Amino acid sequence: MHTAYDSQRGGPGAFAGLTNSNLTDDRLSVGGYMILSRAKLGAGWLRRDNEGSATRISDLYYAGASYDITPAVNLAGQVYYLNYHGSDNKAWLYALRGTYAFSKRTSVYATAGFIDNGGQLAASVSGGSPGSNPKAGANQFGTMLGIKHIF
Repeated sequence: MHTAYDSQRGGPGAFAGLTNSNLTDDRLSVGGYMILSRAKLGAGWLRRDNEGSATRISDLYYAGASYDITPAVNLAGQVYYLNYHGSDNKAWLYALRGTYAFSKRTSVYATAGFIDNGGQLAASVSGGSPGSNPKAGANQFGTMLGIKHIF
């Protein structure tokens, strides 16, 4: 289990529309996970209250599962729901990942994700690198293959 609270204060040059010191961007995060034999289950909630934003209050809910099919093969999936209160802006994000471990230090992975944006939201499946966001209200699909080596 975890619980965290963070509050950012505004001022000159502040991020996220916090143009004066009377404005705050508060976040509350609650979540946890459990391990059941070869499976790991987790879920959580993140509430954001940003006084510098037109869509001030948002909730992000998430849940996921990971299962060790064999000692070397793992399959994991997550789902996220982002909702901006008082707005049509919302998004569902689905992610699926498979991992194969060659050893304790080296593995390969494949990940696929799909985001379904609503309203004027243009969230990206990949975290919003410059030029990667879809059009407002549009969907996006992404994949990634990689090798992980721990030194």
